[in-house]
Amino acid sequence: MNGPTAVDRGNLAFWTLVSVSVAIRAVVVYVACCLAMAITWQFTHHGRDSVSLGSVWAGGLLLALSAVGGVRSTVRL
Repeated sequence: MNGPTAVDRGNLAFWTLVSVSVAIRAVVVYVACCLAMAITWQFTHHGRDSVSLGSVWAGGLLLALSAVGGVRSTVRL
């Protein structure tokens, strides 16, 4: 199958993977931003008492892990 009707499946697969990767990264950035805002809200409304809340520690850990993963994947590009 040579000619203008041939579909380059390798090129299509590459750009599909690129678009999926960009979409996943955008979702991770959005969730990290929301998580950072939620942690900031906890600290501004509850003060030092929010440090003892388990949800703040879990959110901080998730935020740190997503930041480290983002930095590692960016460095490997």
